Amino acid sequence: MIQNRRRLFRLAQLALFKVIYSLTWALSHLVPRKPGLVAFSCGTGHNYGGNPRYLYEAALRDGRLHPVWVHPYRKPAPGGSPWRYSPRGVWTLLRAEAWVVDNHLYTVLPHVHPRGKKIFQLWHGVGLKRIALGDQRIRPRDRRKIMGDTARYTLFFTTSDFMAEHFARILAIPRERIAVTGYPRNDFLFQADAHHTLRAGLRSRLGDFRKLVLYAPTWDPRREAVRTPWPFDDFDVGALNALLERPGALFVVKLHWHMWHLLASLPSQGRVRRYDDVFGDQDVQRALAVADVLVTDVSSIAYDFILLDRPIVIAHPDLDGYDRAHGLVEGYRELLPGEVVETFDAFLHRLEQVLAGEDPDAERRRRVSTIFHRYVDGNSSRRCLDAMMQAMGKERA
Repeated sequence: MIQNRRRLFRLAQLALFKVIYSLTWALSHLVPRKPGLVAFSCGTGHNYGGNPRYLYEAALRDGRLHPVWVHPYRKPAPGGSPWRYSPRGVWTLLRAEAWVVDNHLYTVLPHVHPRGKKIFQLWHGVGLKRIALGDQRIRPRDRRKIMGDTARYTLFFTTSDFMAEHFARILAIPRERIAVTGYPRNDFLFQADAHHTLRAGLRSRLGDFRKLVLYAPTWDPRREAVRTPWPFDDFDVGALNALLERPGALFVVKLHWHMWHLLASLPSQGRVRRYDDVFGDQDVQRALAVADVLVTDVSSIAYDFILLDRPIVIAHPDLDGYDRAHGLVEGYRELLPGEVVETFDAFLHRLEQVLAGEDPDAERRRRVSTIFHRYVDGNSSRRCLDAMMQAMGKERA
């Protein structure tokens, strides 16, 4: 009986969606565009974050466009911003001259047809995963959806020529529609005064600490299946706490948004702290800016942090197995910004090294950084805005 009700509810939802989509398809032909109106949205785990957030804030300061944030979830968002399913949200998306997004259109804004819009795609990361058309296991239906999306992109922004070629290949985007600008979110990593203020605020709340280690792994179905955030089966929080005590370090756990639920079973213990207990709802760029060491795996977060030229510990027990199960780019080990540690004991040893001031992967990290980043200057938002204005036929201020 319950299953039948759920099925009926799902069918009703689907029917309503089809009606709304049909209406917005028709309205997209009739509603006039408002010149300069640009709708910004983030579809990757946070109501207000990612590359679109930083470009939106830059557009507000710049003054050449009329930016509006359209938030995807019914959660707190910037004051006055409409929810995407509200009448004002749909109306904004219909009237906007352009959209700025960071994910596939069918997962971010599925309820409004983008006919006639300029679509500026900021994507949500660079990295090593074999996604989209680069994944041979992709279903034909998903392949068609992706190619339908990418055909609409006016510009796709990325960080280097290497990444431009990568995305051109796996998303079937003509190379001339890919702009190498850097990511707007990384501009914050170059604001030294803001970092100093942020660190001072943390110390006033948490007490004095000499080092901050950020642990930020990617989504891993294996870890999710065994309901643990740790990379190694024999991970010992007590041993980690003992190691952190000597250099006076904090170890802050930030999980991928697909794995947030695992934090419920991970209370802050000694020097091992949950992300929300330390940074609240601040986005991860704030944490990267003050972190002395990053611990991760094949997450694209490593390729943001690499801009700060600080130690990165790559912790994963079976990268080759992960590659077979989920797909990584060819030659992925050479593109990692550090040597992989594959056991808990090796992880403790490497963490102890870097907390003591050693930096065994420095040369390798700097070599990899030049592959993934053309610009190291904190001006990516300006480059993105200028490219958008040119594509929209606006004069540069």
